Amino acid sequence: MQGHHVVVAAAVSLALCQAALGQPAKPKPGKPPAAPFILGGAASTDVVIFEQQDFTGRSATLTSGEHRITDWKPASIRVPAGLIAILFESADAAGGFGISVDLMEDHPDLAAFGLDRNVSFILVTPSVRPNLFWARARTENGQFIAGHWERNRAKGNPVNTVAVASPPLASRAPAAPSLIRHQGTTWTIATLGPQSEADAFQWRLADRTMGVIGSDFRGPQEIGSAAFQRASGNVKIPDWLNFWYPNKQRNDHRPIVYFKRTLTGVITDTITRNWSRPVPDGHGGVELIHGTYELSDVPHVTKIFGTYADFDLNIDVAPFADYLYLIRDSHPPERSTEKKLKDIVDSDHDPCTDPFIKVEAEIDAGNLAKESIAASLRQRVGEQVAMYGPWVYDIAHCCHPEIHPAEQIWWTEKAGKDVQVYHLNVFADSSKRFWWRSQMDDGTKLRPWGAPPIAGLFAIAFEVRVGTTDAAVGAGRGKRFEVGNVDQWNVAPVPDSNKVHDLVYRGRALISFVPHNDAFKVSYENVGLKPGTTDVVRGFLVIETTVGIVKQIATRVVLQPLQVGNQAVIFDVPQGADPDEVDQRVERAAFHKEGGHYVFTVTRTDTGGLGHLSVEHDR
Repeated sequence: MQGHHVVVAAAVSLALCQAALGQPAKPKPGKPPAAPFILGGAASTDVVIFEQQDFTGRSATLTSGEHRITDWKPASIRVPAGLIAILFESADAAGGFGISVDLMEDHPDLAAFGLDRNVSFILVTPSVRPNLFWARARTENGQFIAGHWERNRAKGNPVNTVAVASPPLASRAPAAPSLIRHQGTTWTIATLGPQSEADAFQWRLADRTMGVIGSDFRGPQEIGSAAFQRASGNVKIPDWLNFWYPNKQRNDHRPIVYFKRTLTGVITDTITRNWSRPVPDGHGGVELIHGTYELSDVPHVTKIFGTYADFDLNIDVAPFADYLYLIRDSHPPERSTEKKLKDIVDSDHDPCTDPFIKVEAEIDAGNLAKESIAASLRQRVGEQVAMYGPWVYDIAHCCHPEIHPAEQIWWTEKAGKDVQVYHLNVFADSSKRFWWRSQMDDGTKLRPWGAPPIAGLFAIAFEVRVGTTDAAVGAGRGKRFEVGNVDQWNVAPVPDSNKVHDLVYRGRALISFVPHNDAFKVSYENVGLKPGTTDVVRGFLVIETTVGIVKQIATRVVLQPLQVGNQAVIFDVPQGADPDEVDQRVERAAFHKEGGHYVFTVTRTDTGGLGHLSVEHDR
């Protein structure tokens, strides 16, 4: 190449470059890549670029196609009749961008277009197509009109001999995703890119549940197909009767179909039920009389002693439309054999004929925690609440759909201008009904539904508007999320976590989480620009806390024979064994479990550390 070296390579499609200029993109399938250009000796049908003005210095020939200019940059260009050379200031994986100009004739000095030795991408194409001509870029009434293809005119096509540079065109390459660096308790946004479609969709989903997503934030949690037995406390009624069965959605043919679920809707107050009762008719027979009665469904703590003792917190919820499947796909009302046996020892003789209109959430915990939540929710009858836990039906309750045990319950409320309070609650059920695999029957046994410890995750959606410059960010306003304790029992500590956790951008904290304790793992996830914006940052503050205790108390368990003459069976349980993996006959002897709960609030306020911030909308 006579000592001269220029690298020009075909890289992006002609269609993309034309789309950037508003042109119709109709690439021909199977078109071969552009051939390398040739130095010197150009044919009259090729474009030639020169390193110096006035067509001097090194030169290179560009055939029809797309070319990247990387070694030396042209200062002048020859474009023969019948061709267009579209020059771009910059280039990336998607093609040319920045200042551009479409040239249809020779130009001795590209500096006239602001392109002196800074051309990075050139598209060469014929200026005519069947029934089409190229209407080159122009300025009309102060407005730039990009070059484009038009149909041939019957009276001849207009001629435009004036080349006009475009305003800088934006890159069409996908923006780089956000890059966050984590060190200690600081998450720094090194690169701020748009949220992915999946992240943006999940952010919008949080609106359904008051700006919070529970422990299924990172994916569904399987519970297996086994049912749970219930201890009767009555020697006349066996303890091996199954009461709670997991639900699955109809027509769900996946190999895994039983999951914990989120429920949200409004808290109900009272419900009218029908009743029927046989009475003597005065002629030696009986007649069936009918009536109705109202049952209070306000959140309350049940206090039932005796055969089927029950001290659960009960919350009845009328689901929102997207969550009606929790009723529709659940077991229909049925007066089961277990229900009839239960009626022997209690006064509830529900005929189980009324359609279900609510889902019941139940959990057992410390009295202070239960009564506190019940009292708060009684003030919110008719307002929204959300919860998360196993989706089941209770055959001793007409097969009513339930979230049981409800390991998470949350709601939010305004507490003044720019102040939002999130009421967040995590439980490891204390009824002990859902702790051991030996309590499970008739199906796939995984980790028992309510077995401690329970890890509760709350992903709190946030949105802040920031500027596009350091000065604008400095004039912004961040958000502060601060924890307030209500009641706690057996909350697992997280070492070195009692510190402020910041999400930082351009040296300023956008979000700060202040725990005031060591109960949380903290992270910032799915952070990025709101789609279609350049200064609205969205994401999730993710906090995780763990409640309940399990500890190993034996490494060897001896099962005594049930019959005389048989030998005892010895089980060795290695230290650190998983209680859900050992033989279920010895799990209770080898491990000790305790329930737990954490009732707390997170208060969100605007901070002055960034100055004033305009927030697009409140969550």
